[in-house]
Amino acid sequence: MVSLSIFFAFSLIGIIIGGLATLVTLIFTILALVAGKNENAAYWAIGFAISISVVIFSVVQMAERVSNKVKSGVEWLKEHENTSFTTEDDQLDYSRSERDNLMDTLKLFVDNRYKNVIPFSFYQDKGLDSDTLPFIYPYAFEYKDYNFNLVNVLQKNSIPMVGHISQLAYDNQYLLLKVDKTNMELKNNEPEISYFLIDLKSGKQTQFLNSKKLIEEASAMGYKGNTEMMYISDLYQAWFATNYD
Repeated sequence: MVSLSIFFAFSLIGIIIGGLATLVTLIFTILALVAGKNENAAYWAIGFAISISVVIFSVVQMAERVSNKVKSGVEWLKEHENTSFTTEDDQLDYSRSERDNLMDTLKLFVDNRYKNVIPFSFYQDKGLDSDTLPFIYPYAFEYKDYNFNLVNVLQKNSIPMVGHISQLAYDNQYLLLKVDKTNMELKNNEPEISYFLIDLKSGKQTQFLNSKKLIEEASAMGYKGNTEMMYISDLYQAWFATNYD
């Protein structure tokens, strides 16, 4: 881009200076001829020829470079005219792949006693209107009143095990949760931020007031997953990305 700008600058200078020189030499050539000074007129004529050659050369070079740029631009447009559609298709394929990978992981972590009784609909994407996100069966995240709650779908009363969940981490046996009740009306001196360790085999839950204690206890009990929690919305980003057939 810089070299192109310099080229146009020199071409423009060549046209301007060459044009002025052409005009000056033409005038002096005519004056010399009128005065009968043929030898001087010949010199000025040579200068005129050189000046006009510089102008023609500069114009031709600029026109050629502009023509090449226009041609390159047209070729680029033809080459990328379907780029937006390709990108959209690629994004859809990526989201579908990410969603499938998540579902495969969740299915892999299911306790053997449940693997043959999981309803087909549990891991089926019900679209953006669904208020339930499947987790490791029989657990799921229910989205209600702008909050994520952990529920056990086998319990008919659907009472959340843990509510107001913001972040999580997990492996095939334990679920680590961060609960955020900031800007909420709290009861019985409950903390704004708290942490829970859920045993996915037994359903037992233990509450902690800081993440350090949570990680220490989880590690002592054999937790092998990531200790850095992620937001539920990030974990299920591909799930929310689009509806699937």
